[in-house]
Amino acid sequence: NLDADLVVQAQPFSKPPFERLYDHLLAKTYDDSKAIAVPSAQVDRQAHDALIESLENNGMNLLNVAGFFVPVLGEVMSVVALYQLASEAFVAYEDWKHDEVEDAMQHVYDIGENVAQMLVVGGVVGAVSGLQPSMFIESLVQRRVDGAVRLGKPSIDAYAHTVSLPDNLSSNALGLYEHDGKTWLPLDGKLYRVESDADGTQWRVRHPVNERSYAPRLKHNGAGAWRHEWENPMGWDEVTAFKRLNPTCHALPEEDIQKVLRITGTHEALLRQVHVENLQPPALLKDAIQRVETERQLGACIDALQAADVSEVHVSHLEPWLKLLVSSPRWHEPRGLLLIDAQGALLEAWNAGSQMTLSSHVTGPTGQLTEVLGQLLENLPADEAARLSGSDSADRAVQLRGLKRYLADYAQTHVGRLLDDVQALKGRSDDPHVQLIQRDFESLPSSVALELIGMASDADKARMTTEKRIPLGLAEHAREYQQQLRINRANEGFYRAVTDNPDTRAAGLGMLQYVPGWRGDVSIDLLKDSLEGDEIASLDSDQASSHRLLVNTEQVVQCFEPSGESLGEVDQQFFRALLLALPEQVRLDIQLPADADELQLRSLLRNTAVERRERMAAVLQLQLIKPGIKWPQRLPHGRIGYPLSGRLRRFFRRLGIGASRYSPELAVKSLYPDFSDAEVSGFLNALRAEHTGLARELSTFVRQRLSSLADELRTLQVTLDTWVAETPFSSMRRPREVAATRIHDCWKRLSVQCRNFQGDFLGYALDLDNLRIGELPDITANFD
Repeated sequence: NLDADLVVQAQPFSKPPFERLYDHLLAKTYDDSKAIAVPSAQVDRQAHDALIESLENNGMNLLNVAGFFVPVLGEVMSVVALYQLASEAFVAYEDWKHDEVEDAMQHVYDIGENVAQMLVVGGVVGAVSGLQPSMFIESLVQRRVDGAVRLGKPSIDAYAHTVSLPDNLSSNALGLYEHDGKTWLPLDGKLYRVESDADGTQWRVRHPVNERSYAPRLKHNGAGAWRHEWENPMGWDEVTAFKRLNPTCHALPEEDIQKVLRITGTHEALLRQVHVENLQPPALLKDAIQRVETERQLGACIDALQAADVSEVHVSHLEPWLKLLVSSPRWHEPRGLLLIDAQGALLEAWNAGSQMTLSSHVTGPTGQLTEVLGQLLENLPADEAARLSGSDSADRAVQLRGLKRYLADYAQTHVGRLLDDVQALKGRSDDPHVQLIQRDFESLPSSVALELIGMASDADKARMTTEKRIPLGLAEHAREYQQQLRINRANEGFYRAVTDNPDTRAAGLGMLQYVPGWRGDVSIDLLKDSLEGDEIASLDSDQASSHRLLVNTEQVVQCFEPSGESLGEVDQQFFRALLLALPEQVRLDIQLPADADELQLRSLLRNTAVERRERMAAVLQLQLIKPGIKWPQRLPHGRIGYPLSGRLRRFFRRLGIGASRYSPELAVKSLYPDFSDAEVSGFLNALRAEHTGLARELSTFVRQRLSSLADELRTLQVTLDTWVAETPFSSMRRPREVAATRIHDCWKRLSVQCRNFQGDFLGYALDLDNLRIGELPDITANFD
């Protein structure tokens, strides 16, 4: 009756709104259950079973659950509040967000109502609306608490400690800190106490209060990257994945993170692969991270030197600073400088060649730069001390302040040189294989040399030891690394207003042709020392209507017309001189304002260089990279990381380790992370083609097949881990680790694809040659 008067009136709440809503829903369920005559055949079995298992582990069964919702059974036992039921199913839900609590309550209510309906109407055929668990419920994991299994959030925030570590405490090789007899793991800005088992293979997080609480398992890559068992790195963006590489990376501001990623061309796909497979980051990436961190430290030292007082300035190594000072214009050229230790032994000497007629010495290395500079002033003649400090004052404190400021200013314009020298000292290695590689390839840092050695077979390393020669294949890889390091260093120079790297200057000139809007209206030559000097680099164009010359001296760059007329000031840095060389119309063409400064030009060239990295090799006149090898987005075995669409990444981030249960797509991507979206679809279509049952059972069949594959992978991993652990101190340990990784990668379809002469795909390669591994374990996994 559309005209019926329902007498709707507002009534005041006698209880809080949530409790009132619960009473209303409870009454509705009692009334509805009397009339229900069909069971639910569409219950989402996974969500249903997970919650029921959780309840049963806490002393409940289906009749107990149904008793909360069905009047007939309710006569046997009293109805308890929804919150009581939720507390038996979930752990620590009181700490969840409001919308998460609502999701949990609704899911408990839906499960109970569904179970009640099935028990009341038993065998009658029919259908009611299927249970649709939320993404939040799907993301929960089973956690054991006081001997019972409950569902909880995949987070370890409750395990964090409030302890503070000493500022000067350093982490070990694993990225852990030892303090007060305990081991600490920094993770996402929090600190956790961790312990390993007897053989050190399995680490766990310990609860700060309840020692009986479940201790989540940890995984790590042996180089500072850790994650707990409820995390899924497939959902991490590039900043999160970068910060989780090690404590140093976590401390870097996002500006420096983006700088490292752009300098090296690293994509989040590679970072994702590092975490998923617990691999060490590529050496080129580690090198860039170390350099950015060292440059930050150098910047802090320069700021301290510029202070108005004579307070002590602490440095990691004295040698680069003294070397820089001796190379500066104020240093008296005939004088050498000797660095000796407290026992009088010579540590280092500068300017000590045949031209040296005078010498001074300082004692070190103490790391106290101010103290050493004071020693130097004491040992120099008055005229040289005055020249070096820029002060004729007899007050030694005044001279020391002047010398500190001079060294700071000179270091500011030669940061790249200072950085190279500090990194060379930090990277010194006693490994004879590293020393051999650096003998022939001086520019390679130790981290890169170690990665090269990791590529070598046992036979290659034996020959390196006996013959003191680098195998041809390894030497080719070393040359590739050298090339990529030169590109990285050139890109690095674009981040400094002053650069003394000739590759940055050549790249800055050469990359102009790739800037959007460039029409080639001007040609520019970069010359050495004078207008008649050798050509360092050039930018030619057949359409050029004007020509400019840049003369590069040791200290400055000067812009000239072809006639020899100077343009602009005499004392200029490279990017300022290059800006002057561009006519006004050319600036407008490449979207530079008429009053642009060197920073705007430098940013434009930097963006072009990092986005067109493949052009940098040609601009720097480097040997072409081998076809098929993509730098630097690759790990030592050649793969370039795990690509992932934004949509799938959001799902992984939202669902964590529960992602594979939510969607077949995510399940396939978890099993085969190297698959493209098209390959994921093709794999699922192949699984569906295997199904021969009823159409309504197809979805269940696919989920079961994917679950079986996940179980197969877990079994394979356990088998391989056990096999490797059988040789803890044997010479076969490392070969078995390599073999286990290759077998694992082959199953996950990550190894090299094999094709016939026609290009048809045959399968994935498994190469165990030259590995002394003994007998393989009994592997039941299917590699078809």
